[in-house]
Amino acid sequence: MDWWIILIIVLSSLLVVFLLFSFIAGGIGLHKLLFPETFNRKVCFDTDVEKGLIDEQVKAWEKKQVTFKGYNDYEIHGEITLHDPKKWVIFAHGYTWAREGGYKYMKLFDRLGFSMLTYDARGHGDNMKTAVTLGYFESKDLTKIIDALREQYGQDIIIGLHGESMGAATVLETLNYQKNLSFIIADSPFADMRMLMKIQVKRFIPLPYLVYFSDIVLKMKYHFSMKDVQPRKSVIGMNTPILLIQGSGDTLIPPKHTQMIKEAGNAIELTYFPDVDHTDSYFSFPKQYEERELQFLKEHKII
Repeated sequence: MDWWIILIIVLSSLLVVFLLFSFIAGGIGLHKLLFPETFNRKVCFDTDVEKGLIDEQVKAWEKKQVTFKGYNDYEIHGEITLHDPKKWVIFAHGYTWAREGGYKYMKLFDRLGFSMLTYDARGHGDNMKTAVTLGYFESKDLTKIIDALREQYGQDIIIGLHGESMGAATVLETLNYQKNLSFIIADSPFADMRMLMKIQVKRFIPLPYLVYFSDIVLKMKYHFSMKDVQPRKSVIGMNTPILLIQGSGDTLIPPKHTQMIKEAGNAIELTYFPDVDHTDSYFSFPKQYEERELQFLKEHKII
């Protein structure tokens, strides 16, 4: 057998091994991302009680348990605290957490007389286990929730969205489907799912190219791509007032993500809290956090 034929066979075999390894590793990584270990609601509640984020004001709220039909009739569990039925804020929590993650942010809006809805994202809390898609199906779920509120309380109601981390990306992605939102407050969103995944992969294995193989598996199995989850593109051309908040010391989602979102859209304000890690801005600076939100709401005549 000629040497060049042997070389072709060896190189072809190595290519097959490389592709097989990449697809297997990328598929395993994707599964871990889409089906994470989540915290139950009691753990979320007790953790924030210990941190002083849930106080007697929160415990005294009258919460009505509700369910909604999300995208493809996926059942979403949540709860409503009803004040003014014409003014609403919906709170979206972060990755692996549950609806209780919104309580700390709800305290301000409770005092302002807004009706409030917090809910478990798909695959979290009281909901059935399913793939977590970091904002793709979640924004479709949230759109269904918004439509249900408008159907029950009127098409003219004020609706604002408040999210943190994955929930922040979700509320921004919702702009793809909802054009008449009154405001959005997004704490520590990512700008681009693929960009974020490359950063996270490098934390565990120095092979960021695996993200592309994960993306192929994602497209084949769930019929969307990481490029379909880009909050920075969702804000382009939108006039909805948006307040972005992030800690300057965020080690999970680099602060450049919020800067990219700000530069992509209109009517977007950005506030960094110094030396604060991921979604810890309210914990570290609760008074200043609420003052910034109040300023934003007054500037845009929401209150």
